[in-house]
Amino acid sequence: MACRSDWRAGWSQLSSANPLLWLGVSSELLLLTALVLWPPLAELFGMTPFPEPILLWMLSAPVVILLADAWLKRRQTRQRSECAAKP
Repeated sequence: MACRSDWRAGWSQLSSANPLLWLGVSSELLLLTALVLWPPLAELFGMTPFPEPILLWMLSAPVVILLADAWLKRRQTRQRSECAAKP
C-alpha cells in the first residue's frame, strides 16, 4: 500500500484501491489471527500468541512505515517543485 505511487501517500489511495486487494489483505489477517489465537489451529501448527509488548511493537510497524513513506514522498515532491521553479 505504501509503494503504490511515486508521489501520493499510501492513505490517500485507500478509497480508490482495488476491492480484491482489500479482500486479500483482510483474509490474510483473519487467517493469521486464527492460526495464532484459535486453540485448535494454534496447537496443530505449534503457534502461541505473542507477548503483549511485542504485539504492540508489531502493530505499530505498519503505521511507522506509512508515515515514513508519506514524509519521503512529500520531501521529494517539494524538491522536484523547487528544482522546476529555478530558472
